[in-house]
Amino acid sequence: MARNKVRDGLNDVMSSIIGDDASLSGKLSLKGSIRVDGSFEGILQCQGTVTIGHKGRLTGSIDADQVVIGGRVTGSVVAKSRLVLEGSAEMNGDLATNTLVVFEGAKFNGNSGMGSEAVEALRKRQGEGEIAPTLKLAVAQSKQVAGTGITLYDDEGSQIEEEEEEPAAAQVN
Repeated sequence: MARNKVRDGLNDVMSSIIGDDASLSGKLSLKGSIRVDGSFEGILQCQGTVTIGHKGRLTGSIDADQVVIGGRVTGSVVAKSRLVLEGSAEMNGDLATNTLVVFEGAKFNGNSGMGSEAVEALRKRQGEGEIAPTLKLAVAQSKQVAGTGITLYDDEGSQIEEEEEEPAAAQVN
């Protein structure tokens, strides 16, 4: 029931679909809305709603009025009005929006900003090509801190190498 309430504002006309057997790369701009069930790599600019279906994969950047993520996104997302991370969503990168809705089970690794100032700041960074460190961080093979599931990165997006601990001397009693 709550899911329908959240989605009520997202019922604009779907003008394009990237099917689950399709793979696209490049820059795509449209006035309507789009659903991605296949894979897309590049820049996606949309005046309506971008929906990444449960099987959908996007690597790059999204700039839209509203964004619904059910699949995997690696990169940056600007959603002027609303961003919804469904329970099956996996978002790796930066996001900025006015309203963020996160369902139980969604995975988000990255930075977030709320409000119109954050939206404009991330749009500016996308336009200046400054999202590369975030993409590098999100796409890089992660080296996790032993057993914690945490990967450490510096401000440049480079992975911080773990310092090797010297083995403790064996104690004999």
